[in-house]
Amino acid sequence: MASPSWQDIYDLGRYVLQARRPTMVVNVGDVSDGFIAGQATMVDASIGENAARFRSTYLDGANQDDLTQEAGDRGTDRFQGAPSLGSVTLNRVSTAFGAGTLPAGFVIAAEPDESGAFSSYTFDVPVVWGALDTTKTVNVTCTQDGPQGDAAPNTVTRMIGGDVGTPFDPTITVTNPTRFVGGANQESDEDLRARTKGAFLTQARGTESAVIQGAKTVKQVKRASDIVDFTTGVVTLYVSDSAGNSNAAMVDAVAAVMPLWAPIDSIVNVVGADLLIVDIDISLTVRANVSIPAIIDNVRKAIVSRLALLNPGETLKREFISAAALSVDKINITGCDVNTPAASVVPSTNQVIRTTTSNITTS
Repeated sequence: MASPSWQDIYDLGRYVLQARRPTMVVNVGDVSDGFIAGQATMVDASIGENAARFRSTYLDGANQDDLTQEAGDRGTDRFQGAPSLGSVTLNRVSTAFGAGTLPAGFVIAAEPDESGAFSSYTFDVPVVWGALDTTKTVNVTCTQDGPQGDAAPNTVTRMIGGDVGTPFDPTITVTNPTRFVGGANQESDEDLRARTKGAFLTQARGTESAVIQGAKTVKQVKRASDIVDFTTGVVTLYVSDSAGNSNAAMVDAVAAVMPLWAPIDSIVNVVGADLLIVDIDISLTVRANVSIPAIIDNVRKAIVSRLALLNPGETLKREFISAAALSVDKINITGCDVNTPAASVVPSTNQVIRTTTSNITTS
């Protein structure tokens, strides 16, 4: 049964008033009307607040702090953020300084931007150089949570050292051949809700579902899917961050936790998903006297956010696009036609579909 509306409450107040004093006439705008309307508004607000509080006790009805509480009660804590992961290549032009070690925690950094801000990273493990070694590769982790640490290739080029000291060989240089990935702010409600719903599957470890949920215990991993070869029993697990990016460091981090989740004696091959950017063109129908630029901007953001939920290998259906657009303003947007893509986009098993606001056109 639906909750009473404001009008229902107002009508009830008016009925009670006139039942108690049949000669009372209530006209819109008079004192009696004001009292009844005010009381109806307070009751309506109270009903709304109580309904919202009741709804927030369910996982699908809770948001923000309420969702954090509900998820925590089910044994799943919200990730407060994640640092970017990546690998760097170290080179030196000669072996004049012989053998030595760059310890774990050694700091490297990107060049400062216009404001002077920059991201820094630390070695995950010591880098041991033999007397004749001229190049090394090491996984590193950003010192701060957030997507600002997702540096583009060849932009992390400064040897800092930090508390662990300066490099034993001052000629060593550093660069990142591939993009850093996985940096994230506080976990979104959508991701926390999905992870909480799947948490019970991890209680029976050694299952296919547990493999996927286990991958998501690596904070940088937001999307995962797997393919099982039932002839050999080999599982291929594809992973990426929410933007659809991956790299060797992320793969290594997931591979390190798989023994805790995969079936005993099984083989789980962890693969970083390949990003597939798609172009989208839509035609919107909106009501008159609506700010078109504002709606278009919000529609583009909504479509980007919806596609960010796709897992590796998951098909992009055209209705995902139209539903995301219509959800922005259900009153003023009356229609959405998807012109491009002309049909559902089916990626390869190792591809994850994404788009950007600049890849979305509207008419």
